[in-house]
Amino acid sequence: ALVLAHSGGGYLGLVFHSSYVLLGENLGIQLGGGDTAVTPTDFQLEQRFPHGVRPTDGVNAIFEKYTAGDDGNDKAYGANWISQCFRAQRGHKLYSVKLKLYRTGLPGIVNVDIYGGFHYYETGTTNKLRLLGSALVSGTTDGDTLTDTSPGEWREITFPSQIEIIPGMMYVIQVTAPGGSVSNQVNWRYKASSTYTQGVAVEFTSDVDSYGEVSEHRTYMFEELGRSEGEIQYGGCELVDLAFVNPNGEFTIRRFFTNKSGQNRVVKEVG
Repeated sequence: ALVLAHSGGGYLGLVFHSSYVLLGENLGIQLGGGDTAVTPTDFQLEQRFPHGVRPTDGVNAIFEKYTAGDDGNDKAYGANWISQCFRAQRGHKLYSVKLKLYRTGLPGIVNVDIYGGFHYYETGTTNKLRLLGSALVSGTTDGDTLTDTSPGEWREITFPSQIEIIPGMMYVIQVTAPGGSVSNQVNWRYKASSTYTQGVAVEFTSDVDSYGEVSEHRTYMFEELGRSEGEIQYGGCELVDLAFVNPNGEFTIRRFFTNKSGQNRVVKEVG
């Protein structure tokens, strides 16, 4: 393993055989902290260090949000569920979400689940979304303690464990009140014509195996909070020591990395 200094940097190089490289293929070196052995065909490390200059977060920070201009609400109870998709711009660990909610009657326990997989398809009239797999992490809050007055309150749901949020990947916040009814429900505030471009709102009316109806311009009020583990700045790549004997050859590729995380980072993966 290689330890990068607290605030320093340095080159890291790899020797490539040309048989690993396809014509027109881009080359680069990335670093990670995972324990899985890297192979020549590995295009995604187990725990890649994100590129950038952001330091480690000491406390929870807001990564994705939509919080202004709410003018309506949808309800969750029984088999009627509501969801908000979001796409993170930076990698981090998810700690909690804040949702703008209020209750009608006594909805009981409200479940908040995070999903990382779904199937999306378009029809002639409406677009549909179906959740896939199991929830990545789940939390709860007591819906009976929510305010019963619109426009509601901001309620934070802290998850018992943290999951890694991968930048560019879409995630879904799913809200359910399985013990609720038509007169006992949780209401999630939304803006009908929002400017949020990183996700859509979805309503489900039966169960997790069904397709929910997508509201392209509606966004539920939410904040997604977590902590960045810090970033490493990736410099440019250099090719040196080229030695080719047609059709094969070898060369060394190297890249300069600068540790911007504010802490020591142990590099266990290079690919």
